[in-house]
Amino acid sequence: MKDNYTIANKIRKEELLLSIALSEYKQVIFDILTPTVESAKTVLPSVQKDKK
Repeated sequence: MKDNYTIANKIRKEELLLSIALSEYKQVIFDILTPTVESAKTVLPSVQKDKK
């Protein structure tokens, strides 16, 4: 029984660490992509005007 508790406890800790890592990863990707998306928003309207 003690082994099952130990394994379950380790799994919970690993799940928590994975959750934190994924959260950090998402934030890094967001921080990298946001300036690119924002600059694309300013460029795209001028490109669309040129097509007309």
